[in-house]
Amino acid sequence: MRFSSLLLIALTGTVVARPQLKKQEWYPVEQIISRADAPVGNPGSSVFAADVEISGRWLAVSESSWSESGDSSASVHLFQRTSGGARKPWQWRQEVEVDSISAFSPGAHPEFPMALRDRELMVAAPWPGGLSVYGLDRSGKWILTQSIARAFEGTVWPNGKILLSDDLLAFPNVGGSLFIFSRNAETGDWQPEREFPRGTLSNPNDFFLSENRLALIRRGNGQPAYIEFHEKTPAGTWTAGEAVELFNPGSFLVSTVNMHAAFDGEVLVVGLGNTDFLGNPTGGSILWRISREAGEWSVVDEVEIPLQSSMLAAKDGCILVHGFTPDMFGNPMFGQAAMLDRGFLQRGNIRAAAGMASLDGARFATSATRMNFLGNTSDERVTIFRNPWAGWFRRR
Repeated sequence: MRFSSLLLIALTGTVVARPQLKKQEWYPVEQIISRADAPVGNPGSSVFAADVEISGRWLAVSESSWSESGDSSASVHLFQRTSGGARKPWQWRQEVEVDSISAFSPGAHPEFPMALRDRELMVAAPWPGGLSVYGLDRSGKWILTQSIARAFEGTVWPNGKILLSDDLLAFPNVGGSLFIFSRNAETGDWQPEREFPRGTLSNPNDFFLSENRLALIRRGNGQPAYIEFHEKTPAGTWTAGEAVELFNPGSFLVSTVNMHAAFDGEVLVVGLGNTDFLGNPTGGSILWRISREAGEWSVVDEVEIPLQSSMLAAKDGCILVHGFTPDMFGNPMFGQAAMLDRGFLQRGNIRAAAGMASLDGARFATSATRMNFLGNTSDERVTIFRNPWAGWFRRR
């Protein structure tokens, strides 16, 4: 189902102004990283580049592997961007082993959340749970600085994305609750601060963190879809949520299955990929920009784009829309991405991998891990793009 202007007016009660999309502009590829650039295991028994995180001069790439006996392991490969005009500025530096696990059948590969920001790396063990924190020492080596096994009278077992923002850490935990940690000003360690109870999240990834603010997507069958905001006060307490309604489905024809968002300062961007009545992707998306003005959150802009978005990233005024072109069955045919500014002015399309994406202002990275018809992995790579519009966005 495509969202037409008439449908948008019916859902929101407002007339949508649609900016004209700019002509296609290709982003310069800085480097393509494959498994040949890192000391990974047997290609037939491991998955490389299922996930990627980029921050500053560091790039983190996931790898998971298994043996015929069913033993599985997971690790993170760390690449550093070197100075100068090297043909391959990103060089492999270190492998961080996550855990040794045996809870998966042969051929299965564990997925594990990770987050990278500045000089800190967070990695969640897929089994038996726990969160490992790594930091850079003076020699430039990543070392374990903290292991978090329990919090809020339970086991720490991240069940979705991990978000870092200033001195706050957030992730969904197995069981359905949302854990918030804060950094101890004296020791630098992470300590439990707030638990949002089970049932807070409709989907494990329906939360977004920016500075001292938390945004939650609220959705339900036939119920209005809205965003709920929470804010941490200088005294360390969390305020009750302020709600901003996006639309009221009113019928089964509008699905919120493909809803996602990104938080950047006082701007939250929400995306909804168009679907048919069964919830299958059909191409195209609608984006909402929610901004805080005069102390209140409200929808300030809407736009429909031809890209079927599957995730969003936002930083320094840049909005990266990452998605795919679906086939007749709703499966991704090939990855695409587009960069927009906060006013939803599009600045180019990117033929990109159909996996994960990570944005860090002047650069962004996309990952891909595809399976061939025999079930073997192929085309595993990370593509790093330079973003020539980063400075332009910041000046607006």
